[in-house]
Amino acid sequence: MAKRVTKPVVEAPDNIETADAWIRELALKQREVALIESALNEVVDGLKANAVEESKPHRERIEELFDGLFVFAERNREKLTEGDKRRSAKLPSGQLGWRTNPPTVSISKVADVIDRITSLDLGDEFLRTKQEIDKEAMLRNPEKANSISGVSISQSEQFFIKPDEEGVEESSSDTKKLRKKTGLQ
Repeated sequence: MAKRVTKPVVEAPDNIETADAWIRELALKQREVALIESALNEVVDGLKANAVEESKPHRERIEELFDGLFVFAERNREKLTEGDKRRSAKLPSGQLGWRTNPPTVSISKVADVIDRITSLDLGDEFLRTKQEIDKEAMLRNPEKANSISGVSISQSEQFFIKPDEEGVEESSSDTKKLRKKTGLQ
């Protein structure tokens, strides 16, 4: 014989007055939950503000250390990379070095660039059939792509410092900006 599955019994109001009272209680409970969550958010916001303020001198010192290590590394790049044979150098406490990001294509005034590509008879190489610029093709032939007004192919280098501690690394987005900031340019 098969077992019967019984559903749990849910209490329900049995008249309009009771249903109305339940609605009032539900609204009261919603307000109480909102007050509790609001108080929690105030505490969390206060803790975040305290943490930001407390960590500020540490973040400032990290930036000073990073900038100073960048200046040191730039001045000693030849030695650290053994004449550019390597991209990084291992120090007793960690590693520092440079990374080259993949090249990217940026297009200004897309319609004008499409017209120029078409007039230079480079459509088969740099235009897709739905008339969009094929940036991947431009990356494969950067010299020709760079000759088109409005197209520039750029590549940035990143400087990084990686202490031996697991999961800790500081890096710049662009060494050109870092050189300018630190007065090396």
